[in-house]
Amino acid sequence: MLVLANAAFAAIAFLRDVRATGAHFLVRSSARRSTLVQRLLPDGSYLACLSGPYRAGYGYQPLTVRVIEAWITVTLVTGPSAASPGGWSPASSTTNATPPTR
Repeated sequence: MLVLANAAFAAIAFLRDVRATGAHFLVRSSARRSTLVQRLLPDGSYLACLSGPYRAGYGYQPLTVRVIEAWITVTLVTGPSAASPGGWSPASSTTNATPPTR
């Protein structure tokens, strides 16, 4: 199963719960979100560590995600193009950089 979610559902606890069911996720997250880059991947995406708030006895419980940076450009009929400020960073639970073989 693949869960597609908007930025309102980018909370780490929610994403961790999704993975616990065996499902994968692709969630839109603002590019303003601070991530710790772990490794650059050949396709230009990267593995990053999201960390939630500290919980006594559990620590920060980081979650590794694959981040694909994207900028959305809209071309208007009545005027110039407008780009999304700051871009968007879709985050995915699929961290394997190797495409599947047939």
